[in-house]
Amino acid sequence: MTSGVLIRETLPSRFAKVWIPGLFLTTLALLWGTGALGRSFTSSYLLHGFCYLWNPRLLWTHLVSDALIALAYFVISTTLAVLVLKARGDIPFSWMFLAFGAFIVACGMTHVLEIVTTLWSPLYWLAANVKVVTAVASIATAVALPPLIPAILTTLRSARVSEERRVELERTQAVLQGELAAQGATLEELVRDVAARSRELADSRQRLYITLKSIGDAVMTTDADGCVSFMNDVAEQLTGWPLADAVGHDLAEVFHIVNEHTREPVENPVEKVRRTKSIVGLANHTVLLARDGREISIDDSGAPILDNEGALTGIILTFRDISDRRQAEEARILLAAIVDSSDDAIVSRNLDG
Repeated sequence: MTSGVLIRETLPSRFAKVWIPGLFLTTLALLWGTGALGRSFTSSYLLHGFCYLWNPRLLWTHLVSDALIALAYFVISTTLAVLVLKARGDIPFSWMFLAFGAFIVACGMTHVLEIVTTLWSPLYWLAANVKVVTAVASIATAVALPPLIPAILTTLRSARVSEERRVELERTQAVLQGELAAQGATLEELVRDVAARSRELADSRQRLYITLKSIGDAVMTTDADGCVSFMNDVAEQLTGWPLADAVGHDLAEVFHIVNEHTREPVENPVEKVRRTKSIVGLANHTVLLARDGREISIDDSGAPILDNEGALTGIILTFRDISDRRQAEEARILLAAIVDSSDDAIVSRNLDG
């Protein structure tokens, strides 16, 4: 919307670029046609100094004043010309600066000719022609400037809005940088905390691994689906499964247990733990069928591994070889049966007699 306003309101300036040069050319043509240009260097008049009675103080006052004014006009117009030249394309209405500069140059020339006609040569026609050009430049500038006021105001408002947006963006950027710095510090602290906790967790896992590897009973762990995830050395020896082969297999495949007398499969402890979410033990007379065909009498227990929310994440199973104890019990039962069925008197004594 703003760009449309700027284009619409600067249309008069486009016409000014045409009619101002045309006005100057028309003025020169009129001066030429009336013979004014031809008489520019006519000097058949008295010097202006006679009007001042050649009073030195008055002459020098006019001379210095006109010289300083002319010098200031020329410096201002030169500055405007250099500005427009170096910043061309960046300054709006640059042609207006040039027109204003031409007006100032013409004004400066009138003061130069005032000095000339006062002291050296009565070139009044040249001074008059310069004044005509100055008048045309003044009128052209005065006519062309008012239509530009709306566009100039719009440009200034746009510049002010742009500056406000720039300040707001800088303020927002500063706030974001502060937040990013704070978040960066927090993130670094979080990374250090995570690294410390990771080291602690790794140390805990290492200690747990060493403990489970060195424990006298067989230890096996599974994930929540009942697949083997860890076995210590004793468990490897009893099941006949190396850890590398057992990992990922279903527990029932690695830990194959049956009833000693019926040879029927015993309920998988994983299923018991899943169902009860508590510590469970095996039934009596349970036999482990090792991978290599050995049959080992065992007793065991299983416990759930729960997370902080109480969800089941795995199961830990501990068991031991009780074959020697089972054989001793069988021998004791057998001996008791022999004693009970014997008709002879049987006396027993301890090692102390």
